Amino acid sequence: MESKNVWKKYSKEQVEAAHVFAKDYIDFLNNGKTERECIDTIVNLIEKEGYLELEQIIKNGGSVKEGDKVYSVWMNKCIVMYQIGKKDIMEVLVFQVLLHFQ
Repeated sequence: MESKNVWKKYSKEQVEAAHVFAKDYIDFLNNGKTERECIDTIVNLIEKEGYLELEQIIKNGGSVKEGDKVYSVWMNKCIVMYQIGKKDIMEVLVFQVLLHFQ
């Protein structure tokens, strides 16, 4: 059975988009040789997208509201990002746990 070249199925725009994604991914991998460097790179990227550090919001006496984008970093090794929604957090967590165990 002859293998078909999948790249021939894509338009020039799709191929270009794949190359741009690949270049960005390669840059991320080159900049992030350790988990700490990866976290620094991610923080720089998400702050450009409007994410705010949760600890700074709390420190400044602020609060979060629906639609806010926040993040938290633990020991510069782990990051969580949230976009505040309408649902109660416990409802969302229970749903996520149920999905995980199914």
